Amino acid sequence: MMEHFVGLDVSLRSRALCVVDPKGNVVRERELACEVNDIAACLSDFEFLIERIALEAGTMSRHLNFGLQAAGFDVVCLEARQLNPALSAMRNKTDKNDARGIAHILRTGWFSPLHMKSREAHGLRALHSTRKPSALGRQLSNTTPTDRRLPRSHPLRRLSAGTGFCKVS
Repeated sequence: MMEHFVGLDVSLRSRALCVVDPKGNVVRERELACEVNDIAACLSDFEFLIERIALEAGTMSRHLNFGLQAAGFDVVCLEARQLNPALSAMRNKTDKNDARGIAHILRTGWFSPLHMKSREAHGLRALHSTRKPSALGRQLSNTTPTDRRLPRSHPLRRLSAGTGFCKVS
């Protein structure tokens, strides 16, 4: 059975997906919604074995990486600075063509994978980065995070003023 490679171009509203075979022929191209379940369902319906999925590092890549790994796929995150020269050489710069280029880069192996830190490490970093320094600048007096400083993909959301935080699944 032949292995196939999947390239995902990630944006905030939609995902472009491209599946290529080991010879480089495009087998499937799709525009998908932003949900991990939609992507996993599309890839689960595919009749061939999927060797690996690649996506470009960005604001939503952490969420997709952990979600697709939980669905049982082998996911690798690629650094945007390495992908940019290859993808910018394409004639038409579209999400569909970027997904195709990511799939071909994954197929050829001309990349170095990006280390994805655990969810706990991301959560601790987000909480530490939201602390406000005191007037003296030496100690952290206000240790309650503000929702404006949390990244878009962080699972903590402000309920209302003064009520604290709630973890949203």
